[in-house]
Amino acid sequence: GSSSTGFLCSLLQTQTCARILYGNMKNSIVLYATLVLFLQLTAKSAARDASSLEAREGSALSAETDAEVGHALLVGETEPLSEQSDSEELSDDEDTAENTVDDSSSNDAFTGDESTADTNAARSALGGQGTSATSTPYAFSPHVSNWWYSFDRIGWGSVPHNTWMTGLWRNSCNKLYCLEMTYYSTPQKGGWGHAIQANWWHSFDRKGWSTCPHGYALTGLYRNSCNELYCLEYGMCRKPSTGPGFTSCYTHNVWHSFDHKGPSACKPGYYLAGFWRNSCNKLYCIEYFKCCTQPVSRHAQKQWRDVELQCTTRQGHSNHAGIVRVHPPSGYTMVSGGINNLYRHFNRLSVFEESMPEQNHWRCDTGLGAGRLKCSVRACRLPHGASCVTKSQYTYRAGVLRVGVPGGYTMMGGGMYNHYRKFNPLSVMEEMMPEDNHYRCDAGLGPGRITCYSRGCKVPSDYRLLCETRPVDKYGHGFAHAMCRSGYTMVGGGIYNSFRHFNPRSAFEESFPYKNGWRCDMGFGLGTFRCFARCCKLQRYS
Repeated sequence: GSSSTGFLCSLLQTQTCARILYGNMKNSIVLYATLVLFLQLTAKSAARDASSLEAREGSALSAETDAEVGHALLVGETEPLSEQSDSEELSDDEDTAENTVDDSSSNDAFTGDESTADTNAARSALGGQGTSATSTPYAFSPHVSNWWYSFDRIGWGSVPHNTWMTGLWRNSCNKLYCLEMTYYSTPQKGGWGHAIQANWWHSFDRKGWSTCPHGYALTGLYRNSCNELYCLEYGMCRKPSTGPGFTSCYTHNVWHSFDHKGPSACKPGYYLAGFWRNSCNKLYCIEYFKCCTQPVSRHAQKQWRDVELQCTTRQGHSNHAGIVRVHPPSGYTMVSGGINNLYRHFNRLSVFEESMPEQNHWRCDTGLGAGRLKCSVRACRLPHGASCVTKSQYTYRAGVLRVGVPGGYTMMGGGMYNHYRKFNPLSVMEEMMPEDNHYRCDAGLGPGRITCYSRGCKVPSDYRLLCETRPVDKYGHGFAHAMCRSGYTMVGGGIYNSFRHFNPRSAFEESFPYKNGWRCDMGFGLGTFRCFARCCKLQRYS
């Protein structure tokens, strides 16, 4: 009626309202619909403004609020610690690869150009020292674990064996899957020790702290299938195997740096042990990191020191290939090996058959008939009391197959046996490569049949192996050479064939140890592939 129309006119104050006021019944109906729509839009706008105001709590914390949060963390008054009574302890036998993501992020960069570009940007972002303790991330480590794909779905994201998380790299969106990469580093004392799965199922659903138990720091995060901040459900927390735990902590302010795309990290030498989140549910609502390190004793004289890791390569060859076995020198332990296919014509004599560990030697074969090859074994002199094992897994319809090593062991290298012995697309070698702390294999453009092997070694408790995988890409003629950096020794490697069509460009040529790196080649002609070197250093606590 006219009273409703007059009320709307008082809100809108337009000449149109005056005409509607004295219009017919049709105009009154239109007016009523307009009034309902106006009130709905007004209510939504008010709710959105209230939510934004409550979520950020006044746009920035004062210095007094920062001090209160930091004090609560350091004196143990943090809210989520009450939730951690539900933490699940893992025994040493259970502390295996089941608690890490299989689809490891760290070496999946070759599956997307955008991911690779941002990984490189993340590395360079920490190339110089930060200038602010509250808004700029500290720069100290080039080590980046790529979660670009693994953290887009339910499951674990983790960092490599014997390392701890030091920071995060986020994208420009604000869902949980926008957490793309993590920074990691190795502490001064100890590799992975006792593990606890910290239950944040309730504490991360609301404003407050979610942290590891005292003395522990993060090596992985578990997310649920939803994409809001509260879908971060668990933290994988570990203590170092030797030396003190991560007991010296501080609160790191990421209120500004974590609001936009880029890195946020703890100070050099500190490791992530938890998060403080605000009441909103976007990625930028993580406002503080708990960062912890191992305390330094004035009287402590022992520390981890580099010791020489002595390794050597031996070769054997055949011009009428059957199985070729190459043994290491006396006193050395086989850690990996490789093969060079000397027959370079695209027919049945060029088919990849096997390059695999067997007892303490390396075994090779190529060509459905009298092929020609060189077989290489890589062997190292390990400390007294060290042990190495070979693990394998078979599939008759090959997709990607990953084989890990037992808990406490470090993957050194691996190989593959191709059971399919006919010259057609199912015999194509696709990949045999190191990935995180397992070895990854695939063969056959379709359901191939393979056995994948992983070789792992364990050193005594006063020693530790620090290993990394270094890739290099190649498109064109000639081989690629993935090199270990200074201070590291090549112990293994592998190759990923990016060309997946049955023609001369998909033919296998070589993947073997070469100098202090790994040499690869694929394709009779222009090859497209990635070459990997597995590099380790040996340290002793003395």
